[in-house]
Amino acid sequence: MFIIQHPSAASTMAHQFESVTIGKDGALVSLTCQEIEQDGIDGVDTVRIALPLEVVAGGDAEAQAIAWLTSPAGSFPGAEIVTDEDFAFRSRQIVMERRVKAIRNALWVGIATTSAGPVNIDMTSRDNMQGLVNMFTIAEEMGEPIATVSYTMADNTDQDFTAAEFKALALEVGLFVNATHQRKRILDAEIAAAVTVADLEAIDIDAGWPA
Repeated sequence: MFIIQHPSAASTMAHQFESVTIGKDGALVSLTCQEIEQDGIDGVDTVRIALPLEVVAGGDAEAQAIAWLTSPAGSFPGAEIVTDEDFAFRSRQIVMERRVKAIRNALWVGIATTSAGPVNIDMTSRDNMQGLVNMFTIAEEMGEPIATVSYTMADNTDQDFTAAEFKALALEVGLFVNATHQRKRILDAEIAAAVTVADLEAIDIDAGWPA
């Protein structure tokens, strides 16, 4: 049996239940801990956790120990319980989910191909672009329209844009960012709907992203 825990957005731990030893004063659970990485399972450590004796008093000690460990009072509150048989599937699913998010995030800080040329779309660049759109709009509202602005493209060339041209460029960037998010949502849904490793292998997470 495995306890799958997500201690942070960038980390997923798999704690494999090994044994529970019951003594007169309490119980001791042994777990093998592994981190689920994008390229597989990384590192193996063994931890031992002491439990109150009443937690495993009578019945199935393993099931009772795991239930307590994942309870609000336990060491892994709210963690997911996965059987040995399902672990290969679930770990693969987690790896794919994280890979999809990583692809989306990389695109969000990369370069978008637009009709005017390549544009940096990291958060600072998008903020600068939004600032110029706001400047054009305010100037127009004040009756003092700006003829053109010079904007540095991702290939380090400077281009002049009218208000209409720059707003169209900003729209292309916004649509690119939205397309990456939509692709992630589609892949997330396909991965979540999978029920076997074969289902996961049939999903091409590298295809369909905006160029």
